[in-house]
Amino acid sequence: MPAYPGGNRELMKDIEENLVYPEDAKKEGLQGTVVVRFVVDKEGHITNPEIIISPSHVWDSAALEVLSHLKTFIPGELHGEKVNVYYLLPIQFKLDK
Repeated sequence: MPAYPGGNRELMKDIEENLVYPEDAKKEGLQGTVVVRFVVDKEGHITNPEIIISPSHVWDSAALEVLSHLKTFIPGELHGEKVNVYYLLPIQFKLDK
């Protein structure tokens, strides 16, 4: 499987620091999780991102936008060769209490 530099904690930290909560969702007090699927290619780049699950379209563009701020992944390997791998990533939109 592909790995994020610094591990899952670093991935979640980078998402949290770069995720822009849509103003419409803030005003309405909406919270939820968007699941994004993408391919981590042989070079570790994110390609072909798509929304798989979204409770509201209001978050979709923000979820896709945050992907552009992520570091290059360590590519997945199969039998010692780098390969393209699908990756599912849940992105939580939570309002601070």
